[in-house]
Amino acid sequence: MTFVFWMVSWFVTRHVLFCKVIASAYWEAPTQIQFGWWPERSYWFTKEVHAIFVSLLVILEVRTVFPF
Repeated sequence: MTFVFWMVSWFVTRHVLFCKVIASAYWEAPTQIQFGWWPERSYWFTKEVHAIFVSLLVILEVRTVFPF
């Protein structure tokens, strides 16, 4: 029974909730965070940085689905 609970919780957290995090980072982050490049304020969030961040999240999800 413990193994079944672990498998269900793994699937829900790794594949359902994490996909929601990826979707939120892709769709909602640009509406909440201003894009800009201001080194004097230590602020470097550009569209390219956002794309790289979301891409790394997607790669992590793919690695979770297909580990080897």
